[in-house]
Amino acid sequence: MRMFNCIRRCILDESGVTAIEYAIIGVAVSVITLAMFSENSALPSALVSAITVIETNINAAGN
Repeated sequence: MRMFNCIRRCILDESGVTAIEYAIIGVAVSVITLAMFSENSALPSALVSAITVIETNINAAGN
């Protein structure tokens, strides 16, 4: 009977659910970030282009 009560309490305890949810969200964010910055993505080249434009404008303003 004690074992049954222990298992029942573990199943009904929802305090660990939040930690699992945060872990799943963290994994999802990591996967999305890796997908965005992979070699086949347009994001890295777009960021490099934007930084180049900003650098060019700053250099032009300084001259």
